[in-house]
Amino acid sequence: MRPHASRISVLAAPILAVSSLFPAPAASAQAVAEKLAPGWAALPAETIACVRVPDTRGFLASLREGTALGQRVLTEERLNGFFELFKEQNADEWGEFTTQLEEVGLSPEELGELMQEPWGAGLVMAPTDARNTPRSIALFWADLDEERIDSLYTALDHNEDMNERAVRTDLQLGGCDVRQYAIPENNDAADDTPVTFDNATDVSHLLVTRLPGRVVVAMGIPESAEAVTKARAAGGDLDWDTLTDIETVHGVLDRYLNHTTAGGDADGFVPRLAANPGVADATHLSRPELDPTLAELFVDIPTILEFSRTAMQREDNAEQAEQFAAVSDALGLDRLGAFAGSVYSANGGLQMRGFLGAPAPRAGLAGMLDGTT
Repeated sequence: MRPHASRISVLAAPILAVSSLFPAPAASAQAVAEKLAPGWAALPAETIACVRVPDTRGFLASLREGTALGQRVLTEERLNGFFELFKEQNADEWGEFTTQLEEVGLSPEELGELMQEPWGAGLVMAPTDARNTPRSIALFWADLDEERIDSLYTALDHNEDMNERAVRTDLQLGGCDVRQYAIPENNDAADDTPVTFDNATDVSHLLVTRLPGRVVVAMGIPESAEAVTKARAAGGDLDWDTLTDIETVHGVLDRYLNHTTAGGDADGFVPRLAANPGVADATHLSRPELDPTLAELFVDIPTILEFSRTAMQREDNAEQAEQFAAVSDALGLDRLGAFAGSVYSANGGLQMRGFLGAPAPRAGLAGMLDGTT
């Protein structure tokens, strides 16, 4: 994918979500998935950050109906006009973007509707004996009606026919049928050079499964380039599963699915952060769910720092550990707690709240916020 195509997709997705506000929504996916734990409630303890986008449709409708700005700007006529202008000014990039959607069996309208459904993502840093640093794994979930889930699987089937790079493996995790796609990566390859496992510098893994009313995706983020380079230099066949530590990715997804069907992870990410009154006050945890929420972000800063220290200790890099300690001390990072923030609609307007754990006396970055540094 060329760089400008990536930029246009980042811009187009939210625009499509807004412009698709008016078609009648399908049957509530949340009602179908009500027997499952909320997607974020099953995140494991090794999660360092999470974003929730629970009610885009309700949030936009609330702004349109309850605010003067929304009544003027979020009309069907104005949104359609803005959307057409966007396509006109980015004609080449838009054409490439729609072509890429067609390759996976989706239309722009379908993507816009999907963006309005409840979804979220978590970034997991899973400790592993296979390497000194934690394994980075992204977890995504979306609550969709069964018809839309069927459409997504049809799109996956279509993409398999069009894409010869990815190698599919079927397996069982957490009592679910999982499709695993291994995709060779080589960022140094020329645009006209096909990337295969023969010239790959790393491999990303995409694991896809479904539950009643929900799609779950796990991505093993490619981060094994150094190990791959050493293995190629040593000669012989490459064991991609070992090099990319796919076993840890399987373990994280297996636990996530089990906790999803068992009511959540009592020792996971959510209970740890929800116990903080500041986090609860800044998010839906202290507000009626009747307030339509566009997005919430949670970041566990202490866990990020702890993982960083542990990785440096395992690498036995005293100089790096000393530099990290000096920077942490200067910026006061060790005194920071969790961060949480939300954007929602209430009392006839747009509301935003945020919280950063920074107990007094504050120093470093936190001290700058209240003028003590």
